[in-house]
Amino acid sequence: MMDDDGMKNNKSSQIVVVLDGQQEFETNSRTDEKNIQDGVNTPAVFMKVAGKIPVYFQEDWAAGIGGGLWSTGRAMASYFSDHSDTLRKQLLQQQKQKGIGLNNQNAKLSALELGSGNGFLSVCLLAALQASSLQENDRSNNNTTILSELAVTDIGKDHLELMRKTLHANKHIVSASNKTDDEKCEVSVVEHKWGEFLDDDTSGVTSGADNKGESSSSLEMRVQRGTGTFDFIFGSDLAYRDHLHAPLITSLQKFSHANTISLIGVTMNDTTPAFFTSLWEAGFGYERLGDHWMEPQYRGTNFGFICIQKRPK
Repeated sequence: MMDDDGMKNNKSSQIVVVLDGQQEFETNSRTDEKNIQDGVNTPAVFMKVAGKIPVYFQEDWAAGIGGGLWSTGRAMASYFSDHSDTLRKQLLQQQKQKGIGLNNQNAKLSALELGSGNGFLSVCLLAALQASSLQENDRSNNNTTILSELAVTDIGKDHLELMRKTLHANKHIVSASNKTDDEKCEVSVVEHKWGEFLDDDTSGVTSGADNKGESSSSLEMRVQRGTGTFDFIFGSDLAYRDHLHAPLITSLQKFSHANTISLIGVTMNDTTPAFFTSLWEAGFGYERLGDHWMEPQYRGTNFGFICIQKRPK
């Protein structure tokens, strides 16, 4: 989410318990109902990814338009959960292709969430990969952790703080991605306004211009300078206003290499055809995933998942 001006009409009606950012919690200590009765502000289990891993989520509309969970985001979270094995196999295929280029069969992948707002989808992605790893018993193949880094991005102090709180509330998932140096996945909350990147001297921003010179090795600076690419980019409700199309596509161009797969969730009644025309003109191809990939309540509706990739030159 990038805009706070105006609201959409498809937000989730799910009620959640707000997390006190200072409070630690144990996932198995007490039931959510008892915590509520005792007046303890622990987060509620919003969903169990792949029926196994609980995801805690705090919705906070005071943070802005990205502080809540829109229906498209809920649909994408369900896609990660219901098809975690398919998602993992697709990323393993990317890992193999990347490894061939780097002469390293265990090359790890990088991921980027654009317009996160609250961090929920990033947590669901990590949980889905962990759930499928447990089911496939990949540990003997050194494939427990596919990702080496995940950048969770948006703008605004309140959004960034909410994203950090969501990651903190799900440290049983985030920490599981950082067990050893060999399996470490760096997860960072990074401020990024689409289409704008820091100059080399960090004194200003550029609008889509190529950055020259050496980039910082940190994940945060590579995002903010637009000097790093990612293997998997995802997000929901990103192109719902026409004036967001150009900066969003600029960021996709910056962060995509030839094999990057981007998956975005859209609501077709507010993502106009102009977005797809602009994508094509910018050198991207795109395809809408079949409705059978979505939960039944989203099929035959105006929700859709769009897979985006740079067209071969």
